[in-house]
Amino acid sequence: MQTKWWGWGAPDKTYALEERPNAWPFLQARLGLTEEVQRPPIEESAIQLPPSRLPAEVFEAIAQAVGELDVTAQARDRLVHAYGKSYRDLVRIRRGQIENPPDAVVYATTEAQVEALIALAKVHGFAIIPYGGGTSVVGGLEMPENQRERTFVSLDLTRMEQLLSLDPVSQLAVVQPGILGPKLEELLQAQGFTLGHYPQSFEFSTLGGWVATRSAGQQSTRYGRIEEIVQAVRVVTPQGVMETRPLPAAAQGPDLNQIAIGSEGIYGVITQVTVRVRPKPERRDYRAFLFKDWASGQTAIRTIM
Repeated sequence: MQTKWWGWGAPDKTYALEERPNAWPFLQARLGLTEEVQRPPIEESAIQLPPSRLPAEVFEAIAQAVGELDVTAQARDRLVHAYGKSYRDLVRIRRGQIENPPDAVVYATTEAQVEALIALAKVHGFAIIPYGGGTSVVGGLEMPENQRERTFVSLDLTRMEQLLSLDPVSQLAVVQPGILGPKLEELLQAQGFTLGHYPQSFEFSTLGGWVATRSAGQQSTRYGRIEEIVQAVRVVTPQGVMETRPLPAAAQGPDLNQIAIGSEGIYGVITQVTVRVRPKPERRDYRAFLFKDWASGQTAIRTIM
């Protein structure tokens, strides 16, 4: 599922202020705003992106390596992959301020394509930024300030979205990195299991993104944070493929899985993840509790934990 290019959520979802008469006055009061002006996002057709800096011969080499249909320098693709979803990102993109979009976008469907792209990057010197659901809020989809002049390619992994295997005895699943949260849960629950990982970005983020950002979810106290769920990873690096083994426990250290988990893609591209799954609960019962004040709520949660 693709989010709005200019905001959060599905393109067909809206939050009309005219249907919520108290919303804008509340924001004005909280933020000290006096003006009534609303600023809708700029029309996409009005956005002028800087031209791609990728030399024609390099673009052609990428096309030959990954396939002509899997690489593009079209404006729409570069725009969508330019920013994440932080407040700063959304303010800039709604204004049409796209100073440094990727010079090309590659849509990988196989690990071989990832390897081929990294090999070309070593030869030609361009950078690669892995892209999953695009929900990053820490600037991870942009080049660092001191490398803004460097040519870079956005590597979109959302076509690598398969559940490769599930062993009900060991309760391990092998999954490609580009699968979105809802699809992963749908496939697992169809076989009686769940990952139990529900970050706030669940609908629009990917398993590979969860691993690369060391994510946590609202049920992590039961099922564990992502670093407790991951049993093994396969990562394509400039020096070759790093693959760990899905062992239940190990006596040696350091744990090489932790090199990939939380790495934000700086060491290589995650192409496969082995995760521990749990039996799907027979029943779900969600409830909310209200406390008299913040302090008593804190005390209650601390006691439970």
